[in-house]
Amino acid sequence: MKRFSGSSRRVRFAALSLIATISGLAVPAVSSAAARPSVSVVAVDAVGAASASVSVNRAVRQIASCTYVVDRTPTVPLSSCGAGRAAGSKATSYALVLPGAVGSHSVAVTVRLTDGGITTRSASYQVLAPPVPLAPKVSLSPNPLDFGTVRRDDTATSLITLTNTGTASLTVSSATMATNPHFQRTTSAANTCGSTLAVGASCTYEIAFVPSTLGDKTSTFSLTSNAATSPDVVTVTGVRGPTLPGAPQNLQLASNTRFAWEAPVDDGGSAILDYEVTFGSSVSSTSGTDYVELCFPDTLMKVRARNVVGYGPSVEATFSATCEG
Repeated sequence: MKRFSGSSRRVRFAALSLIATISGLAVPAVSSAAARPSVSVVAVDAVGAASASVSVNRAVRQIASCTYVVDRTPTVPLSSCGAGRAAGSKATSYALVLPGAVGSHSVAVTVRLTDGGITTRSASYQVLAPPVPLAPKVSLSPNPLDFGTVRRDDTATSLITLTNTGTASLTVSSATMATNPHFQRTTSAANTCGSTLAVGASCTYEIAFVPSTLGDKTSTFSLTSNAATSPDVVTVTGVRGPTLPGAPQNLQLASNTRFAWEAPVDDGGSAILDYEVTFGSSVSSTSGTDYVELCFPDTLMKVRARNVVGYGPSVEATFSATCEG
């Protein structure tokens, strides 16, 4: 085997290098960390849309392109990062507005060089929800307020509860019932609301229903305050139903055996169904008319009317009927 001396090896390697150069063969340079650009990405949390500061320091080699990706979405080019600049140019710094819904996100910036080198840097960021403004909020219950059926001359009361469900103190300017003779605010101790109401606190307003005529009644309770929904309104309803009838009028002995009377002045708001007639200590009779035929000596007689509600008060007198034959 033929051996070469050290000097002979150097001559041979030099010849091979010369042959490669003359033949036009490209020999890639060995990449080094010093030849790559330095890329830094700093993301900043923000309300609605975050931002990032990107810096691309100069490199020995020329920059071919810069791109960024948010949450692995389609790549977006960065035309201002220095693509096409000569090697050795100064650093480039610029800002990105980073989109995204409220929550966690990531951004990745990639710099590619003309010789194929790639550098990528990433950062995480948060898109924050806007702060909830401090404001009072009114809750009125029940709504509507229904008294149901109330008889004439009766008074029903009920409470409306006010609660501040907001995040700031509630200031009440007024709390009134619409003009209506059937409904009114009371002045009792059940009214616990003042001019202000703390967050999460409750108080009450007492409403009275005093119907003066038959039928359905409707009104409104209105609260004026510093809440955005002001004025807040509660619909108040109720029905004035019938009551017991009054006593029959003019009980008299119309003939020897006929006892008669007249209908009550007040039927209680419901038609008279019949009359209960009581005479003596144990005998009673019901009549759909305004008289009865009876025959008895001196006896206390009582008559009372009945409507859909029941029997009203009675009228009474002592009579003596003479029976012929």
